[in-house]
Amino acid sequence: MPRFCTKCGAELLENARFCRQCGAAVQPSQATANPPAYEPTPSYSSAPLQAAPASAGSYLQRLEQWLNVYLIEKAPPLQPNWKDGVVKVAPWVTLVSVVVSLPFLLAGLGLGMVPVITGIFGDSSLGYALSTLLLLGVVVLRGLSLPGLFNRTSTGWRLAYYATLVNAAYSLLHFRGFGLLLNGLSLYLLFQVRSYYRSSDGL
Repeated sequence: MPRFCTKCGAELLENARFCRQCGAAVQPSQATANPPAYEPTPSYSSAPLQAAPASAGSYLQRLEQWLNVYLIEKAPPLQPNWKDGVVKVAPWVTLVSVVVSLPFLLAGLGLGMVPVITGIFGDSSLGYALSTLLLLGVVVLRGLSLPGLFNRTSTGWRLAYYATLVNAAYSLLHFRGFGLLLNGLSLYLLFQVRSYYRSSDGL
C-alpha cells in the first residue's frame, strides 16, 4: 500500500526515512495511506503594489531617449562636413551667447534698466523671478559647457543640452515661438553631432 508524506503529501518510497520531496523525517506511525489535502503557500505578497514615484532624473532620461530616437534615428541626418562645421562653431556660438546674455542677466538681478521696462509690460513678480532664474541657469550652464565643447567631451555636450532645455523653458514662459523654434533646431544639431564628443567622467 503506498504511503504519503504527512507534511507535503508526496508519495514515499518503500522503507524511506525522509521524504524525497520536502525532506521531512518519516515515522511509521505518521505515514498515511491517503495523501492529505495540500495547498502550497503563495510565494508572492498579497499587499497591493504601489508604483514608485518617478524622479526628475527618470523624466530627463526618458526625454533624452525620446530625443535620441527622433533626432538621430528618424530625423534626416546631417552630412559629415556639416557635422564637422557644427562641432567647430558650437563653442564660439555658445561663448557669444553667454556674453550677450550677461547684460540682461545683470539687469534681471537689479543691476540695470530691464526690470523697469519689463514692469511696464505688467509681468508679475513671481513670473519675473522665475524668468530671471531660468536665464541665470542658461548662462551658468552654457558657461560651464565651454571647456567641454572646446575639448569635445561628453560632459560639455550634456551641459549644452541642459542649457538648451532650460532656454526652451524660458522661451515657453514668455510665449516666444521663434525662441522655441531655435531651441528645437539647437537640439537637433546637438543630437546629430553627439557622437563627436568623447566619453568623459561625470555627467
